[in-house]
Amino acid sequence: MTHELIALGHPVVAVDSDPRMLDRIRGAELVCARIEELDLGRRFPVVLLGSHLVNRPEPGALLDSCRRHAGGVVLIERHPPSWFADPAGVRDVTRPGPGLLAATVDHTIGATTWTEDFVVRDHDLPVLLEEHGLAVERYLTEDERWVLSVPRQRCPGCRRTARRCPA
Repeated sequence: MTHELIALGHPVVAVDSDPRMLDRIRGAELVCARIEELDLGRRFPVVLLGSHLVNRPEPGALLDSCRRHAGGVVLIERHPPSWFADPAGVRDVTRPGPGLLAATVDHTIGATTWTEDFVVRDHDLPVLLEEHGLAVERYLTEDERWVLSVPRQRCPGCRRTARRCPA
């Protein structure tokens, strides 16, 4: 996704805690850090939280970092609610607790294949975002996989989210 954004002419700051992932990227500013602890001291017109990271069991620190860096919108990729009923592309599915799904996925890039075990949660996204200073602006795809969110700011007069205030 990073190279596609660069090809479209967008300046990109790529963040990953694994330097091997960053070694694959060309043409972006690279930051090797955990997103949860990131504080670049600046804001961006768009913050992208991809790879279904918002579906981690406890994504609060990720969302706090997105909010801290959002000067405009936060674009979020998530597993849509329907995926939890029928998770495509994974194997060895178990349900270790309410709202949780554990599974295994095999990734292949070129001649390299690796296996990843993961646990994800089906969050009530509007409530989760609200808890971390964000609000759903709209869903960008019919299946609600891509979500456009905005930093939440309350109108002092009506207490609605400022972007939704009629005043």
